[in-house]
Amino acid sequence: MRAHEVASVVVLDASGAQVLLVRDPATGSLRVPTTHVEGGERHEEAARRLLRDIGIGQAQVLDPRLGLSQDQYACLASETAVRHVDHCYAAAYPSDPAAWSPPRDSSVAWVDVATADAAGTPGTAALVRAGMRQLAAHGTPAPTEGR
Repeated sequence: MRAHEVASVVVLDASGAQVLLVRDPATGSLRVPTTHVEGGERHEEAARRLLRDIGIGQAQVLDPRLGLSQDQYACLASETAVRHVDHCYAAAYPSDPAAWSPPRDSSVAWVDVATADAAGTPGTAALVRAGMRQLAAHGTPAPTEGR
């Protein structure tokens, strides 16, 4: 079976103190939001679509991408384990995370970066730290009103 292409995004607030993560209902661990790349879509476009779907479309996807990883797991598109190739990006959210409303029936939430280190998987913690470095290298965007 052909590998599934996915895009994930480490979303940090402008201060770098909060990160947007998804709680895995099966394990309770925190992970980076991820989406499958849809036909003909570029990886960065899929990352932007994911941000719009979460309700934070104004977040800025930073270049270059953080990294590329592969894993084998089952997903909604395949009941059996299949190889997933993940193109991970960092994004800067310029607004106050407290003003954001999560999508209904969502397990997505802002958490303190320290919590992400403690409750996330080792891979999630490494991605968050890489995202923080990239945010610092780009400079933090000025906070804006609203979400």
